Order: sequence, then structure tokens, then C-alpha cells
Amino acid sequence: FKGERQVYWSQDKAYSLTKIYIGERLKPDNRIEGPAVVEFYGSTLVLPPNFKLLVDQYLNCIVRRC
Repeated sequence: FKGERQVYWSQDKAYSLTKIYIGERLKPDNRIEGPAVVEFYGSTLVLPPNFKLLVDQYLNCIVRRC
């Protein structure tokens, strides 16, 4: 967990305080529920509300709707 900041979510048409994570620090079986932003070196994964992320044993980020 890196912190929180205001992020604009188009489905809500509003800014919302959103958790920010450092992608390189994720470990197998970590779970994150949206809304969230996962920042990797060179890319960013945006996790909207009603979505969840699971990190598998190979450090793949699997995103699914809740």
C-alpha cells in the first residue's frame, strides 16, 4: 500500500479517494478490491469499483468483476 489520492471515476462522474498500491511489492495470494490503482514500473493497472484483483503464484494480476 502506497497511499491514497483523489481519482476521477467516469461511471460515478466524480472524484473519489482511492487506494494506490506499488505493483512490484505484490505477492502471491494478495487480493485488492476496487476502486484502486496499482502502479508498476512502466505501467498502471486501474481497478474500478466492483472489480477485484488476485495475484496468482506466478505474480500475474487476475482481475474479475465482483
